[in-house]
Amino acid sequence: EFENQNEADYDQEERVQNDSPLTSSQVKREVEADWPAVEVDEEFLDLLGKVEEEARKRCTSQQKPDVRSAKYHDGPSFSLGPDFNIPTPSPDGPTSKDAEVLDIPPIREILPENIVLNVEEDPCTIRLKPLTSEEEKKIYNLVMYGSKGNNLQEEKIAMWRGNVNFFLIRGELQFLRPKWWIDDKIIRWRCKEYNHSSLKRFLEDFYCVEVGILNTTITDHNLEEYHKHGTYVGMCPNLGANGKNFDRDKASNRKWWLLPVCNRLHWYLYAFNLDKKELLVLDSIHDHAFDDLRRSLDTYVGRVIENMLKIVIPTFDHKGVGFPTRYAEVPKQPNNDDCGIYVIKFMEDWKLDSILNEYTNQELAKIRRRLVLEIALSNFNTNRGTFLKEAYAIPQRQNNLDRGKKKEVKTPFTAPSTKEITRRAEKRK
Repeated sequence: EFENQNEADYDQEERVQNDSPLTSSQVKREVEADWPAVEVDEEFLDLLGKVEEEARKRCTSQQKPDVRSAKYHDGPSFSLGPDFNIPTPSPDGPTSKDAEVLDIPPIREILPENIVLNVEEDPCTIRLKPLTSEEEKKIYNLVMYGSKGNNLQEEKIAMWRGNVNFFLIRGELQFLRPKWWIDDKIIRWRCKEYNHSSLKRFLEDFYCVEVGILNTTITDHNLEEYHKHGTYVGMCPNLGANGKNFDRDKASNRKWWLLPVCNRLHWYLYAFNLDKKELLVLDSIHDHAFDDLRRSLDTYVGRVIENMLKIVIPTFDHKGVGFPTRYAEVPKQPNNDDCGIYVIKFMEDWKLDSILNEYTNQELAKIRRRLVLEIALSNFNTNRGTFLKEAYAIPQRQNNLDRGKKKEVKTPFTAPSTKEITRRAEKRK
């Protein structure tokens, strides 16, 4: 019995490895090994072998799933059989090789000739065709006042691509209406757009430091302590460690740093020259430091920039005294509301010894309107597809319109009575 058991086990392992059906002799040895006292009928063994062989054929005859129809997934891994494997997503997303296997269309490059809009594509990877004045008006009203005029203040209008935590709601974009003070998140959005721009100006010469970086250090309490006691609170040494709000590589390879600052409800711009180590102030109202507090602020910002340079460029000689500061000659605003607009235009157009345009109130109102459209339709706004579909929507034809035509209907209920017919006949006579 022991020898028969070993021989049966060996035959079973060999059969599993070779993936071959049972023969009648193998079935007989297995049955005799398990039940030695039972007499085995040869006809029964043949029938049992045929049943197992038929079952095996049914299992192996099933077609394998088409791997080309598989998609990338973020769920847990599981198995659908030894011959079916769901492709594992790569950390950098689908590659061109994966696209060939899975029939995934590659992301279309942004080229100047790609001006035909297809709203079904990714709205962040396509260029806009020129908008008509009617389409611009439609998008502007949708952004500022919502669909059907619902004017939901908390609705997210612009969401930064790659950072879901940074977005602009309708209430913040409404600060771009004429004669309104500009919100700091709008300035921050423009800074991020400039730093990711493909313009030569921002690729080689200028880097915009986001508003939030200076706001963490230039607080009213810190300025008061520095003005009265000379106490300076330095910049965090982890500045730009994650590269989200401050890119050390880009900042160290530019000639100028542009730092927008809002103090006492007034926006102005600091421009720092990395080669000459000189700090310029671009102010659309003042052309000099008008009081001691402003002079202290200019010195404090110089020390903050010196601290940032030490973090970005470790070989920089940090002296802790700041930099020489002077006020540049720039155009002055014609009102008390558009200082934020001037800061945005300074970041776009200003160069050393350049002559900038003077703006009227009507031109500033148009610039505000243009900013609303540029933010809503920005390549970095993942929500811009909503406005594109609205702008390029084809109006549907309405056949059952009331054209003011009236048709006389004659029914038994509207027919004149006998008395009325008699009266009309007498009147004709």
